[in-house]
Amino acid sequence: MHKMLAFSGIEVPKRYFERKGLFWLESSDYDKYKKADAFLVRSHDLHSHQGVFSSLAIGRAGTGVNNIPVQKCSQAGIPVFNTPGANSNSVKELLFFVMIGVYRKGFSAYDWVKSLSKKEGDISQIIEKQKKNFKGYEIKDKTLGIIGYGQIGKLVAEAALALGMHVFVYDPYCEDIKQKECYFCNSCEDLLSQADIITIHIPQTEETKGFLGLELISKIKKGTVLLNFARQEVINENDLYQALATGKISVYGADFPSRKFFSSNFLAEGRVIFLPHLGASTFEAEENCANMAISQVVDYLENGNIINSVNFPKAAMERTTPYRLTITVLDQPGMINKMTDSMEPLGINIENFIYRRFNGIGYAIMDLANPLPDEAFNALQADQKVLRARNDFV
Repeated sequence: MHKMLAFSGIEVPKRYFERKGLFWLESSDYDKYKKADAFLVRSHDLHSHQGVFSSLAIGRAGTGVNNIPVQKCSQAGIPVFNTPGANSNSVKELLFFVMIGVYRKGFSAYDWVKSLSKKEGDISQIIEKQKKNFKGYEIKDKTLGIIGYGQIGKLVAEAALALGMHVFVYDPYCEDIKQKECYFCNSCEDLLSQADIITIHIPQTEETKGFLGLELISKIKKGTVLLNFARQEVINENDLYQALATGKISVYGADFPSRKFFSSNFLAEGRVIFLPHLGASTFEAEENCANMAISQVVDYLENGNIINSVNFPKAAMERTTPYRLTITVLDQPGMINKMTDSMEPLGINIENFIYRRFNGIGYAIMDLANPLPDEAFNALQADQKVLRARNDFV
């Protein structure tokens, strides 16, 4: 029976674990249970927990994995799963809430109406006289530039088109173009120079840190609205501050409050709209993420299948025999032949086999006609090019 350590922040009925034959371990039990087969986290930081490196897998109920030591997990042969798409609708809806709120001056209008609570008498005349100060714009016929056409970007594009917006997309890695009505830009500069509103949906990596900085900001039309519901670090904040100060960017809306902007007048002026990281904070999104993370990790624990891993290749195969073997290796020439040829002296037929590779990691799934002897399995694990081997499937 496998056991899973669930840190606080993952809200999913315990009966789900019971159906899967899993132990549910609360975060407070960590000292008691030094070793778990898998870890399930939302935002809990695993960088300081050495126990994760003796586990079989890590599931992240969300998309970003900066709270997980992914590189070290790869070296230890541990796949890290995430849940792309599970919270996409939640992020999309919040994005349009901010976008429309900015264009209709809804945030400043709301603050002003609240201030009227201190006024005495009938406030209807005050409202009628002053409402002209909050005249806004419609987003229909405005040009929306979407940087990153992943799960969220696709939903944003679909909603924007339905609202009558013109949609420009930039994503050099995109292969799946769903909305034919979108204009796909060959360069980010092309998008930035034409968009009235820019929204960013790219992951946080070493390559994307400070992605939107002085050079790209210089290509933005003056007065553009910039929305960031990806990660705070993908924008160079010093360059963003200067762009706000000069009016290059008229309003910045983000899900990540930054101390740098609190010392300015941008917040008071309504030119910076901050929300407290609410993008995935809906009951539906949290349940979707948790269930998806658990399902993927359980499939790996029970079958060795890998879906939505950030550091391992996608590899899934239906069981054809009771004897399944998985091998994680350093992806080098000749590894496939080495693995398959090793079965012949043992007189074991390979009934089904797949091998997939990703970022230096090779992953094989074998369904064997007979069980692999313990001595042969131990020798396989001892190979320096083998990061991990498993035959513990139930």
